[in-house]
Amino acid sequence: MNLRTLGDLSVEGVTFRREKVLLLLAFLCVEGPQPRRRLADLFWPDAANPMNSLAQHLVHLRGLGGALTEDGPRVAAGTAGAAQEGGALRCDACDLREAVRRGRPQDAADLYRGPFLDSLTIPLGADLEEWVFDTRETVARDARTALTTLAAQAAAHGNAAHAGDLAARALTLPGAPPPTNWNSRACTTC
Repeated sequence: MNLRTLGDLSVEGVTFRREKVLLLLAFLCVEGPQPRRRLADLFWPDAANPMNSLAQHLVHLRGLGGALTEDGPRVAAGTAGAAQEGGALRCDACDLREAVRRGRPQDAADLYRGPFLDSLTIPLGADLEEWVFDTRETVARDARTALTTLAAQAAAHGNAAHAGDLAARALTLPGAPPPTNWNSRACTTC
């Protein structure tokens, strides 16, 4: 099962479109296991009963086989059983960040289809909105790092035109903050 968070928000191959439920799943993928109380307070800060709101949304996630693991007061994305059966939950934003960490810039660049959770249309509380924006910038910075690495590699191999295209893409990457201390050394032949 693949959770798409870059450019749009969906589960590949599933027509499930409840934004808040998918946002909750994206949060669990990116942040790891969380206490139920923290999730309830973050996602429903103004609700009369945040724990009940969380419980209702978890019911929907349980319907996506392998999407959720529950251990008492903690909730996590994915299940060990699903991973063993090859059906583990994957998240494109997490895969992109892992590709950058493992030195696979082409894989990371290929995964970036747009800003993290850019298609959200639901209102968010201030803390959750801040998390979305911070994560969006972090993922975009990682994508920019991958693109500048690819540009430097292309330049080192004498492909100035391709290096220039990659550098331009990195500079204007949707969802990324304005570049600071741009590493022009990576693109001296661009």
